[in-house]
Amino acid sequence: MQSFTMKPAYISSRNARLIVNNYRAMLNAMSDDINDGYDEYIHNPVMDYYNAIGYTALRNSTIGMQSKVYQNMFETQDGKLTMYFKNPYSEASNLTEAERKFLKRAIFLFNKFLRPDFAFKDEND
Repeated sequence: MQSFTMKPAYISSRNARLIVNNYRAMLNAMSDDINDGYDEYIHNPVMDYYNAIGYTALRNSTIGMQSKVYQNMFETQDGKLTMYFKNPYSEASNLTEAERKFLKRAIFLFNKFLRPDFAFKDEND
């Protein structure tokens, strides 16, 4: 873990050491919260998708492979450069089951965090 502050042992004042220790504890708690959120909302869904499609570390280290993994999830309309997610709830979309599950989760999380009035509880609502 990265340390964001001076080592308390080098501070001569007992009160200053106490303040630094409390500050470090607060920063560490914030960092833990961020890491927990990253695991739950980003890392785990991506790894679940990678495992479902057989995407390995070797493929990940091959230049250009990362973009191909998500290529089937987007479409453009009318030749414009704007990309849209394919609809994972429509059977007409030519998505695999793994892509469909990943897109449902991604779209749900985007809406959950970007729209305060969002009322759905999970991606299947």
